[in-house]
Amino acid sequence: MNSVAVVEKEIRELMTEESRQIEAGIDWVVKEIQKGMSVQYLPLEMLAIMNMWARTGWYHFGVAKFEYCLHTIVARETKQLVFDELVKEMCAAVDQMVDENDLRWVVNRVSSYLSSGYWQTMDIDLLAEAKHWVSTHGEHVTAGDSGHFQWYDSIKEVVCYHLLHIPEPAEHIEEQVAMRSLITLPCDFQHEADWTCPICMELNASVPTCVRTACQHIFHKSCLDNYNSVFLAQEENCGKTCCSCPMCRAVIN
Repeated sequence: MNSVAVVEKEIRELMTEESRQIEAGIDWVVKEIQKGMSVQYLPLEMLAIMNMWARTGWYHFGVAKFEYCLHTIVARETKQLVFDELVKEMCAAVDQMVDENDLRWVVNRVSSYLSSGYWQTMDIDLLAEAKHWVSTHGEHVTAGDSGHFQWYDSIKEVVCYHLLHIPEPAEHIEEQVAMRSLITLPCDFQHEADWTCPICMELNASVPTCVRTACQHIFHKSCLDNYNSVFLAQEENCGKTCCSCPMCRAVIN
């Protein structure tokens, strides 16, 4: 049975020698996580930071800040898991050393595990790393950065909800459409004190039915219908099929 101290020393040396193999696994995990990520399920504080980055600058020397933070925590988690797995195997072996083939097998297994689903503390780790970035680089999140993560594509002239540096996954399109849909509120819905419709600035309307948008703003349905008609009739909105929220510009279906 190898002593733990000797085993750990040899494992660290092997991981240093084969660092390119480990980095390749890390890069693959980062890519796979981002491909399948639904960003709206991240912590609200993380979404606010992402909105701030979309507003002030998503990239830092050509690298997306979000991807940098994700890569940092994936690298840390991958290296720790690979190290732990190799130590277990080597401690159990009798007069047998692990080599680059053992390392390759463990890296593949760990990469598959991390890419197939988030580890338990991933959201917490990602938020902590993002907050560290914000603090280190003197950035500031404002109250206006809260809410759903969204950014405006000035080329397509649409509001987008996916990561700026990653093409929108096809399987998320229906999900994003659902996020933008209106919810009709019941007739006995209790508004906040002093609420008035942001469009007509009145509490009651000829047809008092109200709707709530995915961005959590409430309007008289008739007022929003009229707003939508006027919006789509404008020349600069030719070709568009839906309006943007009068309060925050998020897309409304």
